[in-house]
Amino acid sequence: MTQYMKHTKRTAIAIAIAITAGLSAASSAFADTTLLTFDTPPGFTVGSPYVSWGGAGFNFGTTSYDVSVPAGGFGGQYVEFDTNVDASGNIAIELTINMTTSGSSAAILVLGDNDGTEQGYQWYGLSSGPHVLVKALGAYGFGAAGTTNGLDLAHLKYVHLQGDGDPYTIQWQNLRLTGPAPPPAVVGQTVLVDFGSDTSFRGVSVVNPDVNGHYWNSVQPGAFFSNLVDTSNQVTTIDFGFDGAAGTDSYNGPAGATSIPPTPTEIAATDIDPGALGNLGIINAAFDYVNGVGAKFQIQQLDPTKKYNLTFFGSHKFNSDANTIYSVYSDSTYTTLIGRTNVNVFQPGSPWLHNRDQTVTISNLSPPADNIFYVSFVGSAGGDGFLNAMQISVVQQPQITSQSYNPATSQFTLTWTSAPGKTYSILTSTNLLSGFTTNTAGVASGGASTTTTVTLPTTSAGFLRVQQE
Repeated sequence: MTQYMKHTKRTAIAIAIAITAGLSAASSAFADTTLLTFDTPPGFTVGSPYVSWGGAGFNFGTTSYDVSVPAGGFGGQYVEFDTNVDASGNIAIELTINMTTSGSSAAILVLGDNDGTEQGYQWYGLSSGPHVLVKALGAYGFGAAGTTNGLDLAHLKYVHLQGDGDPYTIQWQNLRLTGPAPPPAVVGQTVLVDFGSDTSFRGVSVVNPDVNGHYWNSVQPGAFFSNLVDTSNQVTTIDFGFDGAAGTDSYNGPAGATSIPPTPTEIAATDIDPGALGNLGIINAAFDYVNGVGAKFQIQQLDPTKKYNLTFFGSHKFNSDANTIYSVYSDSTYTTLIGRTNVNVFQPGSPWLHNRDQTVTISNLSPPADNIFYVSFVGSAGGDGFLNAMQISVVQQPQITSQSYNPATSQFTLTWTSAPGKTYSILTSTNLLSGFTTNTAGVASGGASTTTTVTLPTTSAGFLRVQQE
């Protein structure tokens, strides 16, 4: 988001201030359930066509199921899902098609569950072209009662695909149910990830909320984790999953030797400096770790309009490589590097002294085109890398709190909200079409608020931008 404030003086100079830097999490549906993608081979079984579809032509394309009805009129076909679908929690139906018609036609769906309850949805008056058709699941339509009242979203079994109207061809492309959208990310939203859980090898989960009142996501290889929660327990659209082999353990981590399962005494022996580690300084989060040679994972459903900071804590002793390298890529082949950092998981030359107080951060990462960060880690000499906990945080957006202009000196003084330890640049422009140039760089943060004064070019109009470096 960009904030502009116009400032005018009797000298007729006009200053528009643009503040940029901030970011937030993603926006996608929560609990979405795909019923049919109509790909080849299809994930469904078709029955005999009826009424006008008895004379229809059918074709399985690579991305659609095409039904051509040269005579037009009402008809359809029963389609059974290969496995029953649990779509609990969803609130709307979304159908993606491409319609070709000589006039006006309709797409119609009838969902059915295990006991024969049916609920119908219809979209009449469609012209030729692509359509994304949406209705609330409870919208009035038509249906049939089964042995139990109400459509059971937890046990969906089949759907009738139907059409009506003038001669038409429907390319059925995607059918899904969608849930309520999670709340948008707030400025500075933070997600905490604990590598290891109560169900991983010699692992423990963080008990939520932690001693700081924060909520965590305890993850492990072999599972995909949708809609991570942030520190305030708000659901986000950020998804997480490992992309290849990785191991989990706690042995020779910050707690030293551990048992199967770990004992309360061993967990309590976790040796870290909570103050130095900040949000990641939680015993259960630091206790266990994930490790591997080039271990990989994906952080998905990021907001393309935002930037993110990734903070890593790795700690282990008596392994071959003292240093672990964390790399972030923009592609699924893990070749296009967009950020890298490293940390000593134990003190070089003293492998019994594990890292207890150091985190490292890759800052101001912009999501690539697919809104996924591809992250890998490895020992600096090619051995195992280690990762105990991670923080995903939205870059906080500066907000101007005051501004003033002195026409006699062409000096502009402004104050904005800032993050401790960061630096900022002031950029200026006389014409937004020609872009900005740096006026002043390396302005050190004053803490929660920063004030600086810059000298502006002598022009009748100008623009300023403050951005975090």
